[in-house]
Amino acid sequence: MSTDAREKLGNEPSSSTREAQKSPEQKLKGDAEVSRGAKEVIASSESAESSEGAEFVDGNISEDASEDKSKASQTAAGGGKSDDEEKEERRAKLKASAPSKAAMIRELKGTLRREENKLSSDFDTYVGRAHKDAHQLTEVVRRMREVQAYFSTMAHASYEVVMKLWLKIVHGL
Repeated sequence: MSTDAREKLGNEPSSSTREAQKSPEQKLKGDAEVSRGAKEVIASSESAESSEGAEFVDGNISEDASEDKSKASQTAAGGGKSDDEEKEERRAKLKASAPSKAAMIRELKGTLRREENKLSSDFDTYVGRAHKDAHQLTEVVRRMREVQAYFSTMAHASYEVVMKLWLKIVHGL
């Protein structure tokens, strides 16, 4: 179909047709415009990052980002506790009030059995469609092996090892 016929029908030529119709000089000019536009975007994002009061996000000024930065600096300056400090405090409290080895093993076994049952269910789900979900199936098998390794570690573990596993698995610390 000719260009005149497209204009009469109201159809515009496709982008690949327009590219083929451009001369080499026009193509180089277009490439230069694209690279210049990219440089402008990079420069504007760098200047937005360096601004202190607000951030430039998607053409709008975001004041929330600067508020978050000020809260983060207050926390770092001693205005609050960091996540690591909170975890250490929680870990110390749990260690101080740790139950007996048998009770910890019972909690560990319960948590690991629930995890193992969930993973077994996921495994059955993914096995039927392994060609689609191979990555998920691999992750489930890896996690099942980890759970089995925890069980074997618990079989001959000392009190300290059981406590470490208990803090890690049951309490997520």
